[in-house]
Amino acid sequence: MVITGWCCVTVWSINKTLVMTVIASLVLVFLLFFSHFLSSSLFVSYCSPAPSQPPP
Repeated sequence: MVITGWCCVTVWSINKTLVMTVIASLVLVFLLFFSHFLSSSLFVSYCSPAPSQPPP
């Protein structure tokens, strides 16, 4: 009984660490893609209208 409970606690703590690591890596990847998308969209919105506009 005690060994089973200790094993469950160990598995739960390992799973909790694994889940936290997975969530952290997912958030990191999401932030990376989001910042890349944001910078590229800002770059496009700032740089692409300038050449396409006709000269005044």
